[in-house]
Amino acid sequence: MVTYSVNEGKSLEDAIIITDVNDHFEGIDAEYRYIEENFGQRGVRWKLVKQELLNENQQVFDRITIQLTDQTVISLYFNLTAFFGKGF
Repeated sequence: MVTYSVNEGKSLEDAIIITDVNDHFEGIDAEYRYIEENFGQRGVRWKLVKQELLNENQQVFDRITIQLTDQTVISLYFNLTAFFGKGF
């Protein structure tokens, strides 16, 4: 079962860490599942603005920027280091 750290994902230093995934694809699915669990259904409560891959301090991160229905824009950081590239 996928687990998430208690981090809020508001910065690289506070990135959400996803664990207990088998490969890259499952990890990316877990990112979007996290967003839906916390912000509601994609296309109804929020839309994707952009997704960026970042490399910092020998770690790999995703910065996912979404826009809520009230026009608020939020960026969430996820640490992908544990599963990035697995399963290709």
